[in-house]
Amino acid sequence: MKTTPRHRAGLGAMALMLLLPACGGEELSQDPAALLEHQQMINRRVDRVLTQIKATDDQRQRVQRLKNDIIARAQPLHASHQALHKTLRSQWLAPTVDRRLVRQTVSQQLDLARAFINLALERAMDLHDVLTVEQRTELVRMGDQMRQMRRMWHGR
Repeated sequence: MKTTPRHRAGLGAMALMLLLPACGGEELSQDPAALLEHQQMINRRVDRVLTQIKATDDQRQRVQRLKNDIIARAQPLHASHQALHKTLRSQWLAPTVDRRLVRQTVSQQLDLARAFINLALERAMDLHDVLTVEQRTELVRMGDQMRQMRRMWHGR
């Protein structure tokens, strides 16, 4: 299959759907117990998806390695996002905005996000190589079903 930017974005979305199902915008606490609970929730969701697509033991191990890698590399992005929020908030409340600081901080965050997106695309292509055609088709069906449910819930 030829990979166009649109296909790569779809692959990235599919990888994130499988590998990072719990990163839906909620704030992660820095509390170790909360982080452990969040990690366990991600593991349960990934295991559930792997069961639904009838992944073999070898596939499960390979997907777990991909998941663990992407989660570990998401942690610095999350921390930098919190720092960005803090900087932007303080600048908004300041008598004068340090424009250079705001631009530099946002630019750094965009660079980190771009690097993470590229990583997600790589892991999505790795995931593609791990799964069978039937399993990938099932993931697409599951993703379509999730989008349809979101439309029902949110009216979009």
